[in-house]
Amino acid sequence: MKKLVNFLLFILLLLTMFGMVFVASAIYDTTPKITVDTFFFQPQRDYESRISEPTRITDFSPTELRDILLQKYLTEYFYVIPDEQNVNIRQSGQTALRFMSSSRVFSRWLENIAPEIAKMADEGMLRTVKLISAQETPTDTNGKPYWRVEYELTTWAQPNDFLTAPTTTRGILFMQISFTPQLMKTVRGRSVSDYLETGNDPAAVFSFGIMDIAQEL
Repeated sequence: MKKLVNFLLFILLLLTMFGMVFVASAIYDTTPKITVDTFFFQPQRDYESRISEPTRITDFSPTELRDILLQKYLTEYFYVIPDEQNVNIRQSGQTALRFMSSSRVFSRWLENIAPEIAKMADEGMLRTVKLISAQETPTDTNGKPYWRVEYELTTWAQPNDFLTAPTTTRGILFMQISFTPQLMKTVRGRSVSDYLETGNDPAAVFSFGIMDIAQEL
């Protein structure tokens, strides 16, 4: 008799479990409610990673455009990635840094900044750059004014070490900036379309250049 009762209890428990599963399935059945919406994300600022039409130059104010180009220049001037080939390309003058710099400025970069970048890259370091502010500074020069440019460098000294916090430092450069909110007609003797079609950095096609850089005035 006891075995029969236990058997019936087992059947009842089994039916109860199936019933609970059925009820839960009915409540949480989301199949009719599923829709698939397609989104395209553009996390990259680099033009090669964009899928839509580039932003027009007229969408920016002159100040916004100048600061964007200045941020780009500072990045090219200071950034470090642990890649020897990257350093060699930059030193050879094949990047926007050379096109956006006067010969004197680029020569000083090769002499004073490039060796430090090469050493840091060889040690596996990573460094990013951020523009903090840019303010025009009155000077006695008859040429273009100098701008007081404050920037921030964030450096990861230990590669693949997520427990070591990066080091953040700030610096100031006085930069003689030549800028008008328009595109160049040619880039180093080449048409803008030809320059861009061959995959070069579009930053160099803007009427923007650094004529001189000083630590202090």
